Amino acid sequence: MNRALFLIAATLVGCKNSAPKNAAHTLDFEAFTIETPVNWQKVNLRGIDSYVGEISIDSTNHLAFDYGRYSSHLSQFDSVRIGGKLFYTDEFDTAQKLTFYDSADAGSDIVRENIDGYGAKLIFPRVVGRGITGIYFDSIGRELGTNLRFNLYGHNLTGVNQKAALRAFRTIRFRKNNSAR
Repeated sequence: MNRALFLIAATLVGCKNSAPKNAAHTLDFEAFTIETPVNWQKVNLRGIDSYVGEISIDSTNHLAFDYGRYSSHLSQFDSVRIGGKLFYTDEFDTAQKLTFYDSADAGSDIVRENIDGYGAKLIFPRVVGRGITGIYFDSIGRELGTNLRFNLYGHNLTGVNQKAALRAFRTIRFRKNNSAR
């Protein structure tokens, strides 16, 4: 009898400590939450005119967010001619290092969805690993007579991380009546 209780207890403890590979957890950024794989980590940053932060995916990929009146709409690929050849650059965020793409690699797919009751634009590169994977909300609320905007994006994500990010984007939930932090 004691042996049976011990085996049951050991099994329950073993199950509790072994999380499934695809387990998710909620990252809470106060203004919003997002469901991510368990290994993704919240990174706090300090912004000047908006609430900013990051999510560390792994040693090579991360997602950055900007929540405020001036958040970028994640337009991508301004053209530039270098040595007579046409290239594109993901110039939307001048704080980032500019990356140049051959015209054959440029291009993104854009999908519009309703997430948490708000219109969202999802963007991802046609060539995996070559561009921005992100989400943009044009109006989460208003502050000082201007729309509050939100974006969350990563550059040149691996295929696995791009798929996980697109899944996570769809779980974003905003705190209602919230202003940019």
